[in-house]
Amino acid sequence: MSSKRFTELEYNDYRYRCFISNNNNQIDYIQGVKVTSIERTIVDSINLLGKSMDVEELIKCISLVQHINEDKIKAMLNYYDKDLLYRKVGYILSYFKNDLNITNVFFNFCKEKSNVLNYGYLSYSEIKKLKFIKEWGLYGYEYLGSLIDKVGGLDV
Repeated sequence: MSSKRFTELEYNDYRYRCFISNNNNQIDYIQGVKVTSIERTIVDSINLLGKSMDVEELIKCISLVQHINEDKIKAMLNYYDKDLLYRKVGYILSYFKNDLNITNVFFNFCKEKSNVLNYGYLSYSEIKKLKFIKEWGLYGYEYLGSLIDKVGGLDV
């Protein structure tokens, strides 16, 4: 993301697209390069699902994360304050609950901030493969773990 538009480019077989954002939350500088926290990156990736990456790539990327700070994710969710985003993040991170030591307090927060009666879709790219997940009021994949096997040795 950038606050200034740049032309799409390709570098080392990766394509970079511009997403405009003036959000300065959870930004660090590492060796002079501006980067977002892992928590913000997760929330932004879920928010832009289908534009920045597919669900399979996202699941694979999150599976490589070793630790997250729930409070930082809550802060980003509150910043965006989108009903569907609370549900998407809760649903996706529920698959990683044990691996990332995410508490029930976090999932209750996501549910309290959203309305599961307003159904939504995790992704519009594969609607026919989605099942309704009543707990989250969301059409999502029945088994997120199966998506990790689908992408195999994805280089992330």
